[in-house]
Amino acid sequence: MRSILLLCTFVLAAAMASPAQDSPDYRAPDFAARTFVPGIEVGPTPGLPFTAEETIVWKRPVEGGGTISSTLESRIIRDREGRVYRERHHFGSANATADATLYQFYVMDPVAHTVTICLKPQRVCHIVSLTPPAARLPRPVGSFNGGNEYLDRQTLGTQFMQNLQVQGTLETTTIQPGTFGNDQVLTLTHELWYSPDLQINLAAIRKDPRTGTEDVRVNIVSHTDPDPAALAIPAGYRVEDNRPKSVPATAFSSPSQTTSPAQQAMSPPPSATSEQRSDSRCRNPEPNGDYRIGCGVTAPQVIYKVEPEFSDEARKKKFSGTTRVQLIVSVDGKPTNLRVVKSAAANRNEKEQKIGLSLDRKAIEAVSQYKFKPATFQGKPVPVQVNVEVNFQIF
Repeated sequence: MRSILLLCTFVLAAAMASPAQDSPDYRAPDFAARTFVPGIEVGPTPGLPFTAEETIVWKRPVEGGGTISSTLESRIIRDREGRVYRERHHFGSANATADATLYQFYVMDPVAHTVTICLKPQRVCHIVSLTPPAARLPRPVGSFNGGNEYLDRQTLGTQFMQNLQVQGTLETTTIQPGTFGNDQVLTLTHELWYSPDLQINLAAIRKDPRTGTEDVRVNIVSHTDPDPAALAIPAGYRVEDNRPKSVPATAFSSPSQTTSPAQQAMSPPPSATSEQRSDSRCRNPEPNGDYRIGCGVTAPQVIYKVEPEFSDEARKKKFSGTTRVQLIVSVDGKPTNLRVVKSAAANRNEKEQKIGLSLDRKAIEAVSQYKFKPATFQGKPVPVQVNVEVNFQIF
């Protein structure tokens, strides 16, 4: 499981001060930062149901001494089909109720291939397509980021938490001065306790001198299959289907098939239709030397995937879109000849086109770092052309 500290910062406009009648004191609006602390990652794994309460305790230092401690609790539910229910809460006061701090919840459904994201203040739920996840490999031990950071990893052995065996790992990242504006060496630690039985971390302790200590724990309440009502959308919510109309439901394989999620995430280029692949005249390689998926050529599989980042412009405007990247997977599993065949800027006005093009660049940047198990023909690796769709959604 990728072990990084993910901090997403949002800005809230502060109210403009009212001018005093006897001494006007006008000023422009100012902004304050808020930090999102991620919880435990829970994937849509079938056959491993549970209901849990997640607790996040965030302690950060105060200039001059002392600490500020904030706590939030949320529910996590996963049923035997792999559907996952998660909640998002604001940090609140010590006596704040869970209902008062809840601002978002979602249901990830690997059976319907959807994610339903519900916003409590607006009482609205958005249905978007679930992109099948690819395997994410841990960052290798050693230097990265141009030699400015170094990762060390230690095994902490095994122990039991809540009658479940867990495996401990401690990662230490050293950041050289000047990397992020720091004037001295920074040391970050990330302690993880992983349950093979549930395939999630039961504890994650992140320590960063810039943000303090985040102690995340998952308390398992039940190992039985939950009531389906627990994953249903509550009454009183408006539901909007935001899935691309051009992508049919049959674009994904059913759970009963043996196709891996990585294969489902890709598609052959439009020219390699099912009719062409089943036609007796189809050949591999083709006269020009190209190989196509089908006709004896197996599809490549993603074994390492980098999640794309939003551009600053797209995040500011809450811009959503889809970029389709066409590439050739080489015989050594590397993406080559990348190009955009469907732009997030398509059918947009002039201002939005600039934002869409910035997402295209982010998509290329992410997909260029993918690693594949190459396609094969007659038992030997061969280069093939595939399409990868990158969906950008912000709510």
